[in-house]
Amino acid sequence: MSLPPLPAGIQTFRKIIQGGFTYVDKTQHLYPLVASGSGSYFWRGRGGLESRF
Repeated sequence: MSLPPLPAGIQTFRKIIQGGFTYVDKTQHLYPLVASGSGSYFWRGRGGLESRF
């Protein structure tokens, strides 16, 4: 059994779903990570760091 393609470079949820791409929702893991203070979570804005220099 093969997985649907990964949505590399696709920015919108609508295109991911309509295109039949693989989507993994990890929302349930976010709160425990932030609340515990035991891990670091790095937010990356659009364009990454290269857009800031």
